[in-house]
Amino acid sequence: MLTRQRIEQILNKISKIIGERVLLVNEGDKKGILSDNVEHICSFMLDNEEYYLFVRHDIKLTDREKALIKIILEDIIGSDTKKQNEAVKSLFLEDLDEQRTKKILKSVGIELNKWLVVAVIKSYDGIENSDIDTIIKNIVGKNVVFCKLNEELFGMVIQNTGEITEVLIQIVNAIETELLRKVGIGVSSITSPLNIKKAYQESRTALLLGHKFNIPENIYYYEKLTVYKILSQVNEKALLSIYDETLKYGIQRLSSDEIKTAMYFLKCNLNISETARKLYIHRNTLIYRLDKIQKDTGFNLRNFDDALEFYLLLLIYKTLNK
Repeated sequence: MLTRQRIEQILNKISKIIGERVLLVNEGDKKGILSDNVEHICSFMLDNEEYYLFVRHDIKLTDREKALIKIILEDIIGSDTKKQNEAVKSLFLEDLDEQRTKKILKSVGIELNKWLVVAVIKSYDGIENSDIDTIIKNIVGKNVVFCKLNEELFGMVIQNTGEITEVLIQIVNAIETELLRKVGIGVSSITSPLNIKKAYQESRTALLLGHKFNIPENIYYYEKLTVYKILSQVNEKALLSIYDETLKYGIQRLSSDEIKTAMYFLKCNLNISETARKLYIHRNTLIYRLDKIQKDTGFNLRNFDDALEFYLLLLIYKTLNK
């Protein structure tokens, strides 16, 4: 990982060549140095912070010399960034031993004795690596490992702070509002750094299940998709047979509002008051919709057995009806 210390080592060599010390300052130190007799050479980003290079006015650098210094730094920074990205990428894709895994995580500031969350971000519209990297680091801070895995997938390891759901929601909202791009996130948690590759595969599975079963959320937790994992193992012929049953029950006649109402009611543990609050509708409106669903399909969702059967049939209907 490229650090300020290494940059300063490089600048010391440049200083010896030009015969005067090149000054490296960040945004906080910039104001204090501008009053001195210095000339700005260039600026660059390092660890998501802007740095500036200055040289004293009594040393006359030509434009070519300034450009050369900037090119040298950009080449070094770019090379180190590429190396770091490849190292982080290996956490997700390769079977690394414990020593190598810990070395990579330590180099990017991840504490090894804390619970980690592995997430895979899928872009449906294409996103520049630097754009999404900036958003994630602005939200998460330094407790995150991030890299681009391929043209549409980004891998992320976050040190869990206990508010991981809120953090992921912020990331999704920021990408969709600032970059105007649609994304989905698959999530899996681990207790050992050695399980990063396994958690990555689970996160990808969560994404695939979310897309296959048309789950309406943007964030899919592998641990919460047990029903979908079971359904994904059922062969297509059996699913088609069950799908025919959904048509017999008349599930296809339900409106989008009725389906949404049913899903919220099931997620709220068949609690009428909680469902009405989350849907922003009156309690009586919810009862009317539940009665209509029962009339159209024969399923009384206030009964657990009916609710369970309806839920499974609805998942299969939504999957195959796409």
